[in-house]
This record gives sequence, C-alpha cells and structure tokens, in this order.
Amino acid sequence: MFFALDKNNRRLFFKHPLLGSFLYIIMSLMLLQSCKKDDDKKLSEPNFTPQFLYAGYSYGSNDFKTNNRRAIVIVNDSIIKLSPNIRAEAQAVYGKGKDVFVAGCRLYGAENRRIVSWKNGSIRHLSDAQAYNNATAIYEDQGKVYVAGTSYETLLNRVGPFQSLWVDGERRVRQGMLDFSSINAITTYKGNYFLAGKFAQAASIWHNNTTRTIRKAASNAAYIHATEADTIVLGYGPKNSSVDELIVWKNSKIIFSYPLQERIQHVFAYMEGKDYYFVTTSATKAGNFNAKVYKNRTLLYQLAPDKICKPVGIQVFQGNVYVLSNILDKGRSTPTLWKNGKAQTLYSADKNIYLNHFYISEIETGA
Repeated sequence: MFFALDKNNRRLFFKHPLLGSFLYIIMSLMLLQSCKKDDDKKLSEPNFTPQFLYAGYSYGSNDFKTNNRRAIVIVNDSIIKLSPNIRAEAQAVYGKGKDVFVAGCRLYGAENRRIVSWKNGSIRHLSDAQAYNNATAIYEDQGKVYVAGTSYETLLNRVGPFQSLWVDGERRVRQGMLDFSSINAITTYKGNYFLAGKFAQAASIWHNNTTRTIRKAASNAAYIHATEADTIVLGYGPKNSSVDELIVWKNSKIIFSYPLQERIQHVFAYMEGKDYYFVTTSATKAGNFNAKVYKNRTLLYQLAPDKICKPVGIQVFQGNVYVLSNILDKGRSTPTLWKNGKAQTLYSADKNIYLNHFYISEIETGA
C-alpha cells in the first residue's frame, strides 16, 4: 500500500506502486502550479500609497491677510505655483488618481475676485469678478468636475451673494441674495449632486434644484455622504440660548447630537464607517481660538491650547485622524498637520504660506 499527500496534507492511498508514484508526481506539479498562480496574482495587484494635497497661497509680505497672494497647491512636499505671475488664492482641493483638482479665486484690483478652478494646473474661469467672491468646495466623479462657491451678482439694482454650483464649467445651481450662506461640501450618487452648507445662517442641503433647511439658525452643515437610501450630514446647531451641539442628520432627521459647553464659530467634519469626527473652533475671552477634536461624544484632544490655532479641515485615513490648521502669530502663519493629536510643522512662518484646505487621496504606484 502506497500513499501520497494532497495540498491539504490528507493521505491518498494507492495499491499499485507505479500508479501511486505517477499520481504523486502529477499532484506535486499541480500544487506547484497553484502556488505559482497565487504568487503571480500577488505580484500583479497594484500598490496604493497616500497622497497629501494642500491648497492655499504664498504671500509676499509678513501678513497673511494681504491681498498680494499667489495660489499654490502642494502635492506631498512639492509646491506647485498655480499663479506665479497673477494674484490668486487656492481655496479647496480634491484628488483622484494622478489628477489634482483645485478651486479658488483670481484677484483683480483692490477687492474683486473671480472664481476659477484648476485641473492639473490648467485654469478655467467660472464667474465674473466681484468683491467677496469665494470658491468653497470641489469634487470629481465619473470625469465631471463639481465646483461650489459664493458669487456676488446684481439683482434688482442690488448686489448680493448667490450660492452656485458649476459642473464642468456650466452653472447648475444659482440661489441667493441672502447673506450668511455658503456651500461647504459636495458629493454625488449615480450622477446626482448633493450639497451641504448653510442658507441664511441655517444648516441646509441642496439636491436636484431643491434646497432644504434642516436646522434653525445659527447652524451649519459641514459634511455630506449619499447612498441610494440615505443622505448623511454632519454639522452643528444651537442646543439652547447658551450652547451649541454637534449634530448628525440622516434623511434630514437628527440621529446623533452632543451638546458642548460653548458657542461654536466653525466646524469641520468627517465620517468613517459608523464613527463621526469633528474639529470645532470657538473663541476665548483672550481672543484666541479653542480648537478641539471629537470622535462621536468623546473629546480626543485640544490643538495648541496656548496658541492661536485655526483648523481648516479634518480627514480620517487608514485609521489615523488628520487635522490641518494654521498657527497664527503676529500676522504670519505656520501651516501645521496634526496626526492623532501630534503636530507636524509643514512650513515655518518665514516661508509665508497659508493653507485653506487639504485632502488625502490614494495613488497607484504600480505592481
């Protein structure tokens, strides 16, 4: 009696010695071929690495509030000048694969601003030039580029703000003439856009030319995620006359709230799985900012409590919580990236760089 082992180490018995030896050889070859296919599959799978994108501007004087700005986008640690010879500002960034999408403004004269977008450095003009124009968000899906912004226009002899969405340069949303309004976030589902922000100081969402207020003033929506069944929105609103609360809405109904012992000036938010992340800004009596990071109902940490720290975004990537901020001192900015509460200075104050937004994408680096 002879036996051989299969790939699961089970014994196969054979009465004829030549038959057993022959089958043993065949099975060994089949096992080697199977292992080779597994190895080939592993070798052929692409590798992905994180790509850190930052949008902002460089300034020529020692004051980040100056109008003398040059738009920049930073890919990992490489600074790309979007407007080396014209005054401009990059205000939002998004990445997919090797493509980098940026929204911002070109500056004209003392105050006028024209909303523009860049794709891999190529500029597209979206609005006329008016004072106080701002780009507020950018997104890409299925080859279409979505840009949101506030554009000031004349209606009935009055100049006022319009909340706008451009898709591949064509305006799809134009709603306005009410102050304290902005579109803060964009997402899509099956070619349909979903927007989140505030309209007349009240948290609102836009979808298919319809605007819906989901919280009374003063409130704001900072993040939106859409599926076939649900629309999830993260933001904040008043708990009572004294304090605000962090809020999550599902299909315009509150499913999560967490009251804070302070008034919120601004909030950025992100959702990862079933967890909600917020970075909030509130003012102190000394004129500084309290910048705090929350996960659901847990305060994770406070950012630079002894400094003027202004957060501009939050994202969770590969299990790590990233927050981008500018630390301000005597008119200068120190862009700082926080990873799980630990600060990393991106550029020192003498580099004269201010960052408005960031996004972490994945880029394929080959097999």
